[in-house]
Amino acid sequence: MLNLKPIIFEALKEHFNNVNGEYPKDWAKFPTVQYTEEENMPYTIVDGVERHSLIRYKIDIWDKTSTSNAVNTVNEVFFSCGFKRVSKADVPDPSGLKHTVMRFEGVVDSDTLQVYKK
Repeated sequence: MLNLKPIIFEALKEHFNNVNGEYPKDWAKFPTVQYTEEENMPYTIVDGVERHSLIRYKIDIWDKTSTSNAVNTVNEVFFSCGFKRVSKADVPDPSGLKHTVMRFEGVVDSDTLQVYKK
């Protein structure tokens, strides 16, 4: 299993002041970005050794007025890391905040950490 979470966290922190690997605790700074690793499983095994892993991230974005700018920035961050966006949905939020959920995935080489779009 590869751990790319610190790399993703640092890439998102370059663009956002409120990034969390768990449910956000600070609702004073917007946009708020939560990233979750949904899948991290062997994709290619050669001679009993994992050569590639399929990794999928779920990104939740909350903002007071619009998530559009944050969505574009998150797209750029994940695309620059080699991931492909596989879904995006605006989600009703009972708080009245704008909420968007995105998913990105890629196949990662275990040796080089290069991401191949699936």
